[in-house]
Amino acid sequence: AGKDFGFGEFGSAAGKIFDDVNSDGNLDGEDIGLENWEIIISGPKTDTMLTDATGYYSFVGLPVGQYTVVAENRAGYLPTMPLSETYTINIVGGLELDTLHFGKYKFGIISGTVFLDENGNAIKEIGESGIENRVVKLDNGLETLTDNSGFYIFNDLSYGVYAVSESLPSGWFQTVPEDTAYLIEVISGTDETRDFGNFEYATINGMKYEDMNANGVLDGEDVPLMSWQIFYDNGTTNGSTLTDDLGMYTFSDLGPGTYIISEDTVANYFQSIPGGNQVYNISLTSGDTVQNVDFGNYRLGSILGMVYLDANVNSSYDVGEIGLLSWIIRLNNGDSTLSDENGLFMFDNLIPDDYIVSQDLQETWTQTEPENFVDSITVSSNEDVLSINFGNYQKGLISGTLYIDSLANGTKEETDALLNGLKVYATSTWGIDSTTSDVNGNYSLQNLKPALYNVTAQKPDELYFVSQPVNITYDENIVSGLQLSGKDFGFYQKGSLSGIIFNDKNNSRQLDISEPGLGNWEVILAGASADTITSDTTSITLGNFAFMNLIPGTYSLREIVQPIWEQTVPDSIYSVTLLSGQNKAGLNFGNLSDTAKFRTFKVSTELATPKATKMKFKNGALVSGTSPNMASALENVFVR
Repeated sequence: AGKDFGFGEFGSAAGKIFDDVNSDGNLDGEDIGLENWEIIISGPKTDTMLTDATGYYSFVGLPVGQYTVVAENRAGYLPTMPLSETYTINIVGGLELDTLHFGKYKFGIISGTVFLDENGNAIKEIGESGIENRVVKLDNGLETLTDNSGFYIFNDLSYGVYAVSESLPSGWFQTVPEDTAYLIEVISGTDETRDFGNFEYATINGMKYEDMNANGVLDGEDVPLMSWQIFYDNGTTNGSTLTDDLGMYTFSDLGPGTYIISEDTVANYFQSIPGGNQVYNISLTSGDTVQNVDFGNYRLGSILGMVYLDANVNSSYDVGEIGLLSWIIRLNNGDSTLSDENGLFMFDNLIPDDYIVSQDLQETWTQTEPENFVDSITVSSNEDVLSINFGNYQKGLISGTLYIDSLANGTKEETDALLNGLKVYATSTWGIDSTTSDVNGNYSLQNLKPALYNVTAQKPDELYFVSQPVNITYDENIVSGLQLSGKDFGFYQKGSLSGIIFNDKNNSRQLDISEPGLGNWEVILAGASADTITSDTTSITLGNFAFMNLIPGTYSLREIVQPIWEQTVPDSIYSVTLLSGQNKAGLNFGNLSDTAKFRTFKVSTELATPKATKMKFKNGALVSGTSPNMASALENVFVR
């Protein structure tokens, strides 16, 4: 019994699994079905199936009873409908349920790369690398760090509008995006890529200095120039700054690009670096620091000096020394100038450099300063190099003649003999200059520097004396160019005058062999050498006298006639010219006693008749000097 048959209608359960785009838990027009998702129904009948291409599923032939319908869960999806993720249904006869929808929201993704935009063009180009450890954040408080390739990602993002930005470190600039952040609407399945381009600000710095040697290199002697305006311009932006107390300037916060760096122009300054009022063209990429973009400037200098007569040849200009007009002064750069009426010269508008200054030495002149004939000068910026002097002088000359001064009168006569081969010396603070007299007795001391000279001459031998100059030497002050002539040297030898004072018995006025000398008679010499001597008394040289060591000249000789004597020779005195080295003898004085003694005489005729007579006498002489006769004899007696 009870084997009943009941009949009823089967039910069905159907719906759709959809992509809940806006995660609102409703199947909206924009929501689309999800294919091949598994649906499981459990109850009196258990079954599974996959959704079709539209996301639709349908379980049919369901007996009456309670069922649960569950949709597959997949990673990355958030169930939005139903929130319980399960439908519990009761199938009664013939019930067909077709709204058992499952909403699935696929989590959104925002990712991208923070890259180094080296050229700042807001385009990620091949070769531009990612930036590691850059903070990227969402406005909901989420943030992440980029990896070593610069990549970042935000997963599991719910539906909504997100602002995506980066934390930009100091000194960096964002090129992508133009705005600070990206605004991204995240819907189901969103997978957005948003890159951030950054570059690090670049820096240009340098120094503005006075280039003291104009070599375009910053050297130890160069001087910073402060408050000098420096400009930059990259075609779209420009600016300027002033150099500081150390001459330094810096342009920071510069983006990649090509920049023109220039300086202000100031009167009287010339550019040595980069040169010729040029500018720098500098290409910057991200983070570049370009240093030593220096500007060197210099001012022109000058060289001033004097060409002067170095009167004392001390190689230094002294007060009172005169300038020399119209001397050519040259620079090794080809410039030249003439000294003015005061001897002054100047080279102006000179670029700082090393210069060699020289003069054209004029004929007959000698240079004393500088020692090496040229001056090596360093002209620095804005420097006036002073006292670049050239000292010059003309050498002097002393000349004359060496001769035998026959009269020792200090005057060269035409008949005086000339002395060859004798040394002449000029002594000064410069030392001793010397020369030798030639065959004409002439000497010439040449090339004498200005100084006080003591000029002496060699004697022919030790027996010679100097008659000219009076002081034996010449003291001559030779100034530049002075030529002294007529500085003669006269030499002489001393001589002697000698003779005999004799008894001129026969009144012959000459010394005969038999006539004896008269001793102890005075002879007086007058002239260049005055003297008085007495004649010898010795038996051998009785009556002799001699004046020795006499200077050449004119002399007079006379004797002191003793009582009862009469001088027979010379008539009065001797006048003698004594030449150099002469020894004149025979200057005799004859004397006759005033007593006549007649021995015998015979008269053969009258007394008045002059006639030869024989007469003998002991001493004395007849005054008349005629042949004696009585008359003359008597006359002679009475006269005596």
